[in-house]
Amino acid sequence: MRAIRTSWSAALWVLLSVVASTATAQQVDRSERPVAPPSPAFAFPHVATRTLANGMRVAVVENHAVPVVAVRIVLPVDSVADPRGKEGLYWLMLSMLRDGTTSRTPEQLAAAMAELGTTVSPTSFTTVTGNYVAALNLMADMVAHPAFSPSAFTVRQAARVATVQRQLQLPISVPRRIMYTTLFGPEHPVARSANATEESAKAITLDDVKAFHARYVQPQNLTLVIAGDVRAADAFEAATQAFGAWPRSGEAFVPRELPAAPAPQPTTIFLVDRPGATQTNVASAQLGPAITSSDYTPLTMMGTILGAGQLSRLMQNLRARHSYVYSAALTQLLWRNAPEPSLLQGLATLPTAKTDSAMMEWVGELRAIRGDRPPTEDEMSAARAALITSLPTQIETMDGVADRVALLARNKLPFDFDNRVAATAAHLAAGDITRVAQTYLDPTHTVFVIAGDRKAIEPALRAMNIGPVVVVDEHGSPLP
Repeated sequence: MRAIRTSWSAALWVLLSVVASTATAQQVDRSERPVAPPSPAFAFPHVATRTLANGMRVAVVENHAVPVVAVRIVLPVDSVADPRGKEGLYWLMLSMLRDGTTSRTPEQLAAAMAELGTTVSPTSFTTVTGNYVAALNLMADMVAHPAFSPSAFTVRQAARVATVQRQLQLPISVPRRIMYTTLFGPEHPVARSANATEESAKAITLDDVKAFHARYVQPQNLTLVIAGDVRAADAFEAATQAFGAWPRSGEAFVPRELPAAPAPQPTTIFLVDRPGATQTNVASAQLGPAITSSDYTPLTMMGTILGAGQLSRLMQNLRARHSYVYSAALTQLLWRNAPEPSLLQGLATLPTAKTDSAMMEWVGELRAIRGDRPPTEDEMSAARAALITSLPTQIETMDGVADRVALLARNKLPFDFDNRVAATAAHLAAGDITRVAQTYLDPTHTVFVIAGDRKAIEPALRAMNIGPVVVVDEHGSPLP
């Protein structure tokens, strides 16, 4: 027993000695705040590219951190390419690519995916390294050889009609639709795509779907993105095996020039009456430059300072100080696919009784950032950090890398675009934010669409003198 007690005493002495020495080693001078080391410079991963014999472009990013591969197909168009009167055609064509191929029924496609443990869509999938080649072959079959069966068309068309019906029931839908029509004009492709109707969905035929696919979904018009645990040479070979036999058809896609939007009109409030409504839905917007603009970085930082996030000026003003809103997308900078213009867009839900007060504060913040109250150093530091630190988070997963490469490819931006954004953000000053605000943000030429109880809010809206108040129906047509 004495031997056991002796050994325990020795062990306790050793333990106490280690604890004491560790505590001494961890003593720090707490009179000065520690300085965090500088963040490493952002670097977008290398993108290797090759063009197949049929014209398909392939972009590969190697990352062997985990055994996962993310694959995307980039189409050259979106819903803005829908023909007049058949808005929804792009969506219908894309959804029908899932409904079987000329060699596989929908059930056989589903069984193949179940065997792989991977959901493969016509434009996207993520899977383990060992399965990506088989999944790539399924994707190629769906994109290149769709069945386009009449029965599948009937189901998909009905689903599209139901989707439009649900969207129209959202409180913000009417203000948002009127906003797009006012900004672009009712016949502009962007406004038509945003304002698809049940009638336009019902007007689409199966022949329209086939023709849309034949015109746009051809190998020379597509970009294939493969990111993850692959060697570039092997990925190019897999792409050749999956897509190489797909013959080139038709001409290479050349983006058409979009018609110019109408010149901005003086600020006008379009009022939609919702008798008895306890809340007011507001949509506002101005047009900005395309995503390819050299002002991309300062505009993005301006959006952060003004209205993106809980610490933005609008959220601090309308929520923290005045409790006019709980949450809102206030003056969000919405980058659309090039060559479409961006939108400096605001969406909010306000208490009916506070509509005019919130609007005055809202417009006041738009005016202030143009020079009356330039960004402070703290705001600049926060916006700069938000932008630069968001870049690595966008590519921290294989899906993120593939999605970002796909976006850059879709907009014909260089693959080092984000490196340039980070470098530009590091040197921007408050004057750069003021400049882009003065260039693109004009409170005297802003569209405001407000849906609420006219009886309760119209007198106060007119008294604000922001601009004339025009009462309109749910289609944006003025009422007598």
